[in-house]
Amino acid sequence: MNAAVLFAGEPALAERLAERFDLVATRLAGSVGARRARIALLDRRAFRDLDALLAARAELGVPTLLLVEARDLARAVAAVAPVDDIGRVDDPPALVVHRLERLAHLAGVGALGRDGLTGLADRTTALARLELELSRAAPDEPLSLLLFDIDNFKQVNDAHGHSVGDEVLQAIAERLGEALPDALLLARYGGEEMLALVRADDTDALAAAELTAGLVRARPVTPHQLEVTLSAGVATVREPCALDELVRRADRALYAAKAEGRDRCICFAELERRALREDDDVELVNFENLTRVISERLAGLVARRGRRLFRELKQQADIDALTGLYSRRYLDRRLAFELGEAERSGEALTLAMLDVDHFGQVNKQHGWPSGDRVLSRLAEVVRSRVRDGDWVARYGGEELCLVMPGLDLAHARPVLERVRAAVSSASFISEAGEPLRLTVSIGAATRADDEREMPPLVARASACLLDAKRGGRDRVCC
Repeated sequence: MNAAVLFAGEPALAERLAERFDLVATRLAGSVGARRARIALLDRRAFRDLDALLAARAELGVPTLLLVEARDLARAVAAVAPVDDIGRVDDPPALVVHRLERLAHLAGVGALGRDGLTGLADRTTALARLELELSRAAPDEPLSLLLFDIDNFKQVNDAHGHSVGDEVLQAIAERLGEALPDALLLARYGGEEMLALVRADDTDALAAAELTAGLVRARPVTPHQLEVTLSAGVATVREPCALDELVRRADRALYAAKAEGRDRCICFAELERRALREDDDVELVNFENLTRVISERLAGLVARRGRRLFRELKQQADIDALTGLYSRRYLDRRLAFELGEAERSGEALTLAMLDVDHFGQVNKQHGWPSGDRVLSRLAEVVRSRVRDGDWVARYGGEELCLVMPGLDLAHARPVLERVRAAVSSASFISEAGEPLRLTVSIGAATRADDEREMPPLVARASACLLDAKRGGRDRVCC
């Protein structure tokens, strides 16, 4: 690596570093080479004591890696400059090389603001760097944010004191550096949360997060031999994205990992697919995860009450109060998911629009309450004639949407004819007890191979519905 290093340390270490760096001096005072050094490495073993090492560092004008004894870490952290890095004298040479390479990189592009405890980028610097990198995201260069949180970290501080907690944070920061040497960014996000930004898709990023968590799990923090684990949330983007949105996704995935037992890594894309597959809402799932994590010490009381409240809110939002069918809000969200699933699996997907013929006359002749009664009964009839995997939503007014996953038009048409015939033969009664006869017109369309958006499919089904109306009503047009 083309980086001049001012070096003071053990000869054995110098030989290893010389393979990767241009070591311009082994003496500090009066060295000509020191004037062209970009970075420096000072090893405690080359000095009388820590004070001598810190005094030598004060005379240098370049970012410096200090290798110190474990007992001196706290003093060294408090004394070094923000652009410096700290390691231990017993760190393996490979780790020292990695730290120097990272220091050289930062010295070349401008020093990042550092967290004084862990040596990682601080939060302010991390957010600025994230904003910059996100503006460069592209389909062929996906970016993934890995958000890590140390499990049960408060218990470490409570049981062993904050000084031990600080050692845990430093150890975890080192593990991140070892596991993610090619990361675009490693930062302390706040408290016991750390983050990494990598150029990878969600599959590779999830594997990187699991590798990091495995490394932490496998190596207890010395000298206390504390077994520490990490939970991680992963979020990936393939185009420029708002920073808040990316962090929000990673945070949702992180809380899911916490709620599912900790010491695991979850990708937001899978979390979203799972929620939709289980007919749930990501935000409601996140609320459950959040309350579960926060309320562990409260015997689950907050989680149970919060979930019940939000289930009621979800019921109100996703279910049409009059018909008991799914609402337009649910249709918009779920149909987009169904289209994505159909594209991934290659299976067909048919959408049908149903409209009550001459419904305006029902309201005009029998009143609005009778119209509501008719729509409620219509929903019962339609629901009873579709397959188990099909679902029905109220699109608006007297229009219903029937979504049939896995069916093309040839196989969907018999189902739609069965629905049409059932409505035509069903009994409807006004508020006054008068019998009413109702028919429906139905238009249906199947997702095209390249169709990824909802509006074109709905437009084609609506066009077929208009054809059914123009053709005399009480019929199915595909």
